[in-house]
Amino acid sequence: MKRYLIILILSSIIFSGCLQTEEHLTINNDGSGTFEADLMVPSATLDLIDSTLGELVRSMQAAFGNKAENSQDSIAEELFNARDDIEKKAMHAGLNIEFISFAKERKKDGLYVRYKFRFDDVFKVLESGIVSIKFGLSKNKQSDLVLSLKGNPGKVSESEKQKKQFRDWEESDDSKKMQPEAKKQLIDALKNFKYEFLVTTPNDIKTLSGLFTKKDQKTAYVSFSGDIIEDPSLIDKMYGLSSEPSVIVSSGEGVVFGKVDTPPAIPKP
Repeated sequence: MKRYLIILILSSIIFSGCLQTEEHLTINNDGSGTFEADLMVPSATLDLIDSTLGELVRSMQAAFGNKAENSQDSIAEELFNARDDIEKKAMHAGLNIEFISFAKERKKDGLYVRYKFRFDDVFKVLESGIVSIKFGLSKNKQSDLVLSLKGNPGKVSESEKQKKQFRDWEESDDSKKMQPEAKKQLIDALKNFKYEFLVTTPNDIKTLSGLFTKKDQKTAYVSFSGDIIEDPSLIDKMYGLSSEPSVIVSSGEGVVFGKVDTPPAIPKP
């Protein structure tokens, strides 16, 4: 049981820390749009998942009577089947999506997953969990479109817990038994975490602040990279806890979705 728990902890760290990801949200005037992503999982991560989880997963498949024709396939590649996960999240959120493309390719340095889909409701996309970080979307009193990076304390707590679990694992017998080269590759993957999010608004961007950088007239982005274990500011920035608000304001001309976000009234004493 102890080894099983360590495996679960290790896999949790791998999924949250070893991806190199770029996401791009494009919003149309009616609230529909497209979402595309480009993910890369390093080979060292895939090999580690297969070596630790492969035997366990196949044993469970056999116990439940599942066919074993694909027993030689990579368990890691199956776990990183983003399409199934997206479709489940979309269904749960009541979101209609249509895949334009989906490709998964294993290369020497890792697994590459690229996909793009259309959606009918940007609010449902933002609430579905498909987008890795949390954003709010509203209109201001001038009816401009406002996209703001939101805090996600739950993700911060989860990440901090996973980092502590990883440090505990480093001191465990399982870690000490790991081949030095394999362990180095895992650590290097965690040091090279990268996430970039781009958003293209229906009209020209008027102003932006905080972590956002302007790419062109309608597109801005935020980018996070570094050592996800050793750099505590990386998690704070990614999940919107930066002291400086990160906001994009674009023209609301012709935009037919969204409501003016007004602050709640202050009760009279």
